[in-house]
Amino acid sequence: MAKLFLDVDGVINAFDRDSTAWDDWTTAKATADGIAWTITWSPAMLQELDAFGMDLIWATSWMEFAPVNLANTIGFGHGKRYLVPVDGKWEYPTILWKHLAVALEVKFLKGEKFVWIDDEMSDKEIAWAYDHGGLAIKTDENHGITRADLARIEEYLL
Repeated sequence: MAKLFLDVDGVINAFDRDSTAWDDWTTAKATADGIAWTITWSPAMLQELDAFGMDLIWATSWMEFAPVNLANTIGFGHGKRYLVPVDGKWEYPTILWKHLAVALEVKFLKGEKFVWIDDEMSDKEIAWAYDHGGLAIKTDENHGITRADLARIEEYLL
């Protein structure tokens, strides 16, 4: 089963509530570190992403709040694993620690396919994923995951 390493902000949580990427934007609050954050997501997008049947691993600064608080709000990813900084240091930009954490996970996949979706990616992370047999998708933070991104995932998984 393919693994899905998934970021939240700028990926699921789109920053442009007027984005035309989806027509079913939903907004609610999810709590992390005692703060109620506004989350804007597309239930249709999550349903389509879930239909691929990949094994979700949260790769987000939401860390322990993603599989509980966020998942309860958006109805997706409840109880799934989440990555933490390998060296215990939370760095900004977060792509620095996430790349190390994803790389450690991929080391143990033994050729399984993986998809990594994040809005902070550079060409370095995209090339690294490709070199390791994976697919990395850099989203536009304003739109999050698009139908074109889902089409790329579907093609990769075939």
